[in-house]
Amino acid sequence: MARKLSNKPVREVRVLLSQCFRPWGIDDEYNTTLLTYEGSNFSPFDGIWSPRGACNEIATHFIANNIPVYTMVLDNPSLEEFRDECAKGYDIIGVSSMTMTIKKAWKMIETAKEACPEAVTMVGGYVTITPGIEEVGADCICREEGANFIRRFLGLPPVERYRNPPRVSVVQQTTIMNDAIPSPLRGGYYIALGLGCQRGCHFCASSHYYGKRYVPLLKTGEEMYQAIIESSEGLPERRFSIFEDNFSFHKKRNYELWELARDEDEKPFFFFSFNEIKSTSEYDPEMLAEMGCEVIFLGVETQAPGSTYFNKSKLGGLSRNEIRRLFARLHDAGIQTVAASIITGTEEH
Repeated sequence: MARKLSNKPVREVRVLLSQCFRPWGIDDEYNTTLLTYEGSNFSPFDGIWSPRGACNEIATHFIANNIPVYTMVLDNPSLEEFRDECAKGYDIIGVSSMTMTIKKAWKMIETAKEACPEAVTMVGGYVTITPGIEEVGADCICREEGANFIRRFLGLPPVERYRNPPRVSVVQQTTIMNDAIPSPLRGGYYIALGLGCQRGCHFCASSHYYGKRYVPLLKTGEEMYQAIIESSEGLPERRFSIFEDNFSFHKKRNYELWELARDEDEKPFFFFSFNEIKSTSEYDPEMLAEMGCEVIFLGVETQAPGSTYFNKSKLGGLSRNEIRRLFARLHDAGIQTVAASIITGTEEH
C-alpha cells in the first residue's frame, strides 16, 4: 500500500466504489465491439429487437455492505458521471475491473486522481493478475477479498459475519425486447457465497492465477438459507443467481441447505449457479431441484491429452456417455442446463 489516509476518524471516511465505465461494445480507445459485458445478449444485432442488458457489479455492492463507513457504489457509470462523483470528495476511490477492461481501469484511476487528488486510489478484481497492472497507477492493488482489504486499511477488525447486499439485480434491462425472451439471469438477484476455486484449471483467472484459493463468504447451509431469506424480504419470489465459481463442489454446505430449503413449499427457492460436471454427477438430481437449482451453467471441459483439467475418465472422471446421461437426468428433474463451457485459446480445447 503506497499511501495511507490522514488521521481522520473512521466514522468520517467516505468511500467510492465503481465498476468500469460505459459504453460497451463499440470501437474506441477503451472498447471493441467484442467487449460487451452484457448478461443478456442473444443476437449480434443492434436496436430494439436485440435483447441486451448490462451486468451490475456484485463485488462493489458486497464490499459496501461489509464496511462500516459511508460508501457510494456506481454501476455502469459514464466516465463523466464517475468524474463528477469523484469531485464530491472521497477518502478512498476503488475501481473493480476485469482483465479485458484494464484500459478503462487505467483511465478511471487517472480521472480519480485529477478530480480528487487527496483520495487513496485502489484497483481490484480479475484485472489484478494482468501483466502491467502496476502501471495503471493505483495507490493500492487488492488481490484478495475486498471488504477485509479495506477494513484492514482503515484499521478495523475482519468481518465477523458477511452480509449480502439486498436486492442487487443481475441485469439492468436496457431494450424493449428484454421481457419477451426468457433469460436465467434476468429478474433475479445476487447471492455471493465464495471467491475462487480449489480446482486450479490453468485457463481460469479466479483459480489458477490465485493459487487455487477458495475464500468462503457464507460457510454453512444455515448461513446461506438465512441470506436468501433476508435478501428476499418483500420480494414476490426467492429467485437468485449464486456468485461462486463452483457451487456443486461444496457438498456439506449444500446438503445443509437442502434440508432447510425442501420444506419451503409456499415460497420455494430458485437459483442459477455455476457447477462443474464431476461433483454435480455425485448429487441426486431431485435433491438439487429440491435445494433450489433451477438453472445450472454446467462446466464440461476437454478430456484431450495434454489438458490440465482434472476430469479425465481414466482418472475417475466421466466418460462422454456418462456426461450425456447426466444432462438427461438433470432435465428429467426439471433443471435447465445452460450450455457447457467452451474454453478457447488453448490447443487441447
